[in-house]
Amino acid sequence: MKIIFEKIKLLSAIAPMLGVVSSKNTIAAIEGIKISTKGSFCELAAFDNEKGIKNTVEAKIEEEGSYIINAGKLYQIVRVLPDGEVTITVNDRNITEISSGLSCFELHALPGDDFPVLPELSGETGFTVGQAELHEMINKVMFAVAVNDPKPMLNGVYFKINGSKITAVSCDGQRLALREKICDIDNIVESSELQMEFILPGKSLSELTKLLSDDEEKKVKIILGRKHVIFLIEDLIFFTRMIDSNYIEYERFIPKTNRIFVKAKSESIIKCLERAMLVTEEKTMGQMKSHLKCSFSDKKLAFSSVSVSGKFYDEISIEKDGDDIEIGFNCKYFMDAMRCVDTDYIKLSMSTPLMSMLIEPAEKKPDDTFIYLVLPVRM
Repeated sequence: MKIIFEKIKLLSAIAPMLGVVSSKNTIAAIEGIKISTKGSFCELAAFDNEKGIKNTVEAKIEEEGSYIINAGKLYQIVRVLPDGEVTITVNDRNITEISSGLSCFELHALPGDDFPVLPELSGETGFTVGQAELHEMINKVMFAVAVNDPKPMLNGVYFKINGSKITAVSCDGQRLALREKICDIDNIVESSELQMEFILPGKSLSELTKLLSDDEEKKVKIILGRKHVIFLIEDLIFFTRMIDSNYIEYERFIPKTNRIFVKAKSESIIKCLERAMLVTEEKTMGQMKSHLKCSFSDKKLAFSSVSVSGKFYDEISIEKDGDDIEIGFNCKYFMDAMRCVDTDYIKLSMSTPLMSMLIEPAEKKPDDTFIYLVLPVRM
């Protein structure tokens, strides 16, 4: 195999693939990128058996072939080569030569047939939506995705598409995040109402957000396959396995009978939490984290904390309807939710010091809203 690439084009094609290459696996093939010739184009593929990327690069193909090259080494080599053309040659002993100008590297390649079989990247249902809209929704709920939870569905984000409304939900047992938004959606099957739901792994979504643009003009086509969801992002194909499970009945975890309601300025709370974080570390001198006490009185919210590293106190003005209450939180959990708030004022809803607190916009918009739930800690 002998292929000549433009360095810039090759580098931009390899870079997104590094996030879907397995680095902790005994199978060498899935640590690499499969390079295959396809007419006047070169097809690149990376796949870790859960998520993957397919991409094409324009190239001069002098000898056809299909080989697997270690992704990390390939990227590092191409990045430091001189600008201009990069030539990749693989001989019959699988010795790979990567050269540009007078610079030359040699690596061992694997036959393309050793690469895992890619899933069938097709489906009959799907839709097109703005990349920026999807990117924002994912970012606003990712903080509440569990990591290695024994309940597989909690390790991902649940998506429900009903007509033009997209709902995204995540929950790790201590926090719950819900975003709902009316989006400009084009249904692939024009004659039917769009109804879809699926759960995607948090690790896959972390890589997807790196590929999505914030440009409001750009679109992403999403296709629901049998076991995978496929994202067509311009010339790149990103795909990920769905979590095969029913999602939790999240709506029953959202309290409906709260009796204490607080209106506060979002920025004021965030600044107080940033100061409190300096005292309420996760772990200090071998001792576990301390809680943040929130005291809600008539027109004041007081934050306080005591830990082995010091004390903290601050207060802000609020509008409150209901009884006074003292309630404790993990400061980081509270902060993670507040950082995803995009309204100037929020409404905090509570009932007792042992019941969850809801964080919502002070004034809800019918086309774009959120609910964040944070469990309190015993003080």
